[in-house]
Amino acid sequence: MKTKVIAGIVTFNPNIKRLKENVNAISPQVEKILVVDNGSENIKLIDQLKCDKIIVFANKMNIGIAAALNQVMEYAYQNAYNWVITLDQDSITPDKFIDDSSTHFNTPNVAQIVPIIYDENVKVYYDLGTKIDTAHFQEVKKSITSASITNVTIWKEIGKFDSDLFIDYVDYDYCMKINLNGYKILRNNKRVLFHELGSSEMRRFLFFKIRVSNHSSFRKYYIARNIVIFIKRYKHNSRPFAELLRLLKVILLTIFYEKNKLNKLKKISKGILDGMKS
Repeated sequence: MKTKVIAGIVTFNPNIKRLKENVNAISPQVEKILVVDNGSENIKLIDQLKCDKIIVFANKMNIGIAAALNQVMEYAYQNAYNWVITLDQDSITPDKFIDDSSTHFNTPNVAQIVPIIYDENVKVYYDLGTKIDTAHFQEVKKSITSASITNVTIWKEIGKFDSDLFIDYVDYDYCMKINLNGYKILRNNKRVLFHELGSSEMRRFLFFKIRVSNHSSFRKYYIARNIVIFIKRYKHNSRPFAELLRLLKVILLTIFYEKNKLNKLKKISKGILDGMKS
């Protein structure tokens, strides 16, 4: 039986030129593209992408990335697709990524196949905690949502993306589900995703260069809240101290390097409190 692959792109007020580049990069690699829009103001421009290969679901409001991803996955499940490559609106999929990764489509217990991440804003590769080695495929513990090729059957079995998280840590939470249920994430070290992680920029601290995300107050709230939720949820299965350090880093970088500090710090504080009450 032929393995069927569909692409799912979640959009929210996207740059149309970049979105078209995204679509053009993935289109030759998959059978269909499902665009799920979360209440964009430029939905009419997004609708113009519709064709035999591209479907657009238009949500009336922003229901969050997790809920939109679940729409993509449910469509794939109902229409007998085996794998879904999920994409952010600004991601450019590596050439022949699907074809190259398909060698593991029938490997037992593989829940996701992911590329290496390259942040175009700051010109940095991200290994997400597992140092990149010379192997073509390498087992890793976590990945980001964009350009993750996800097994539909395993998604149905282990549980959906958590819509309560809304945006941040949706991917890391799902990766923990994969790990705790005995499944694997493989990274294709020969393929690189060109991605824009927020509005990142490199700043200097003493003799070091550090990445400053410049996320909005809205995002700061969910980052802080969901780090706390993640720590509480997986305190016996993850590294809570490392997550606390990440939260501290978010606070310190906001104080020293970002604009609109007061409002962002208020949102971070609210996020921490809401995460503790969750």
